Amino acid sequence: ITGQMGVQKGAYVLHECFDAPAVQQANGISHVAAARLKPLPDIVLIASGQDVALIMRAKEILLQLSRKFNTQLQAALAGLPPCLAAQTPQIIKVRIVSMPCWELFDEQDQDYQDAVLLSNFSDILRIYVEKAATKNTGHDKYAHVSVLMPSYGLSGKGADVERKLEFTPDYIAAKVWSKWMERGRNTGRTGDKADTDMSTWVSHLGSRAGRH
Repeated sequence: ITGQMGVQKGAYVLHECFDAPAVQQANGISHVAAARLKPLPDIVLIASGQDVALIMRAKEILLQLSRKFNTQLQAALAGLPPCLAAQTPQIIKVRIVSMPCWELFDEQDQDYQDAVLLSNFSDILRIYVEKAATKNTGHDKYAHVSVLMPSYGLSGKGADVERKLEFTPDYIAAKVWSKWMERGRNTGRTGDKADTDMSTWVSHLGSRAGRH
C-alpha cells in the first residue's frame, strides 16, 4: 500500500530494503521472485513530512557505512584462525516508513501495523526521527529509539541551525549506525556468553553489519 491509500491508513512503507535489481539478476533472481522473497530489513526508519526526505538521505549514508564496515571487517579477519572467523556480513537493509498521522495508524488492525513497522520481530531495530519534537512525545510506542531535537530556541539559516542541532543526514545516519552497532552487541541469542573476549565479539560482528 502506497501513496494516497497509505496516507489514509496513517503510515505506509515508502521505500523497501530490497532495491538492487542488478544484484538480483546477477544471482539469477527475477524481479518477480525477488519481490516475493521480500527480505526483512535490519532497521526501520520512521518519519513524517520533510523528515522523510531526511531519512531517505540518511539511508544512503548508512549503506555507505555498511559497505565500508564490511570491507574493514573482512580485512581484519583475514589472518585470524578459522575458529574466530565471522560469517561474511551483508549490507545493512533499511526500510523507510512514512507516518503522516498517528491517530489513523492506530485505527488500523494489528496485522497492518505489524506489516508496516514489523513490530512483531524483536530483532529489527525501529527508529523514529522527528525534527519538531524534543522528548516525551510518545514515539516509543512505535520505535525502540527516537532521534529528536535536543532543544528549541535557535535562530539563523536553516542549514546552519540543523547542523548546530545535529539534524542533518550525516548526523542522523551516524546516530542510527551507533544504535544499530550497539543493538548488535546487546541482542541476546541462545547459548550466548558475556561479551568479555575476542571470541564473542567476533561472533557478533556480522550482526552489526546486517543479519537477515
